[in-house]
Amino acid sequence: MAWVFRHILLPALLVVSAVPLALAKDLGELDVRAVEQSSTDVFDVLSQFMQAESAYKSGDYKAALAAYRYVYLHDRNQDEAALGYANSALALGQVDIAQTLYRQLTSEEARNGEVLCAVIKSETDHPEAALRHRLKTSPNDGRLWNMLGRVLDEAARHKDAREAYVMAGMAGQRAGITENNLGLSFLREGRRPQALEHFQRAVLQAPADVKFDNNRRLALLLEKKYAPALQALDGERASQILSDAGVIAAAQDDTKLAFLLFEKANQLSPVYNARIEHYLAKLKH
Repeated sequence: MAWVFRHILLPALLVVSAVPLALAKDLGELDVRAVEQSSTDVFDVLSQFMQAESAYKSGDYKAALAAYRYVYLHDRNQDEAALGYANSALALGQVDIAQTLYRQLTSEEARNGEVLCAVIKSETDHPEAALRHRLKTSPNDGRLWNMLGRVLDEAARHKDAREAYVMAGMAGQRAGITENNLGLSFLREGRRPQALEHFQRAVLQAPADVKFDNNRRLALLLEKKYAPALQALDGERASQILSDAGVIAAAQDDTKLAFLLFEKANQLSPVYNARIEHYLAKLKH
């Protein structure tokens, strides 16, 4: 039975997601209309580029995309801005935009980006081979290792997947991503205590990242540690995490726990939730 995690980021450093690769969707179309440039714009463009670099490194991909795009539209020969624009778009799931930009560039990082887009869009028949081929020339691109881990996890090769996530961490990436990915891998394998341990480490490394905290709380629910899982949450967020945990419990044939989680999610939801009602009805039969 297929199942998904919500609240899981797919950044340029690629936090792993259990959403099937074929389901990746774009959020817009590439706008390449040039912006007239004057000498007075130079400092503003430079400032925007510096803001983009800072936002990207901190994981604020929406802000990074907006700033990189601003620079790119002022000077489409600015390859660093185009690459940053592409990486930010990929981080936000705007795969077609990223792919278009990568194809305009000649760097090794852009070629890596092209392969990542092709894997996400299921445009290659041999994703593992394609990723390993790029890793021969770009072993320090953590995005490739993370995507390889994701492909291996989807093939139920969880131990190999976790080795890839560790390699991504060694290549260098934002704090918490490696631990979060390891937690997701253990969770997909049904090893809940190990998953919780890694999610807790991710939160310690990046306490401001809501996605990591959601995964930690989800794992606590699956371990039936309800009080700490729901502590300090409003009804909407608590209902969402309970519902996500219910989906996983149902997928792992833990029917009794799944029903309990969906029932509680239904109680806490501030509005009618058709998804929760659907699962409750299904579990009753």
